[in-house]
Amino acid sequence: MAKLIHYSSLTKKFIMAFAGLFLAVFLIVHLGINLFILPITANHVEIFEAAVHFMSLTIIKVLEVVLLGGFIIHIIYGLIVQVQNWMARPVRYKKEGYSHTSFFSKYMIHTGIIIFIFLVMHFIHF
Repeated sequence: MAKLIHYSSLTKKFIMAFAGLFLAVFLIVHLGINLFILPITANHVEIFEAAVHFMSLTIIKVLEVVLLGGFIIHIIYGLIVQVQNWMARPVRYKKEGYSHTSFFSKYMIHTGIIIFIFLVMHFIHF
């Protein structure tokens, strides 16, 4: 764990970005599979059964573990980068000025918490 902190800030951001890209690709695949099992045709039961069979393949079970690892890596590095950013400037500016930082960079920790809450709810209802 200590080695995670000793990478440069840029390296941590690259690792976090690659994990985030992996998670985004997963979301596209997840959406595609869910769109295929929508009951829009008369044979939607067969399509659903094919999707269930696909999800029971061994490779999918392995990829679930890889996906969990992607989440963990992304979350850990996100928290490390955020805490180090806070520690780099312990005294905040008195006046907020114009910043070139994007909205998503500014509120990364907040959007991360919202997405985490959604994931917990998604798994509870799964």
